[in-house]
Amino acid sequence: MGWRQTYRCDLCQLEATVSGGKDQGFYVQTETLYCPQCQTLDDVGICLWCKDMLPGLLPPSRIEGLLEAEREFGLCPKCKQAGGVPWSAGNPCPKCGGSVRAVEGDFEQWI
Repeated sequence: MGWRQTYRCDLCQLEATVSGGKDQGFYVQTETLYCPQCQTLDDVGICLWCKDMLPGLLPPSRIEGLLEAEREFGLCPKCKQAGGVPWSAGNPCPKCGGSVRAVEGDFEQWI
């Protein structure tokens, strides 16, 4: 299971609910990337970490869906462009260089 927290830049107000770096769910590993084209932070799938074990875990239709989604790994979910810049919590804002803080009490768990 992974965790997502809302982060906001004090200077430009860039805001996103993301993992704040690399994270992992039941099947997919994600990384928080900044898209220069969209000027957004998003968690982007980067790999199916258990790909070899999927036949023993899921029905074929579910595996097919994950393999289809894998084609978009590494791409911005909005514009579908590659070239996102990795961002981790504690680093400066990728848009303006300002200070990014976690919004207290605003987080969610994902699988």
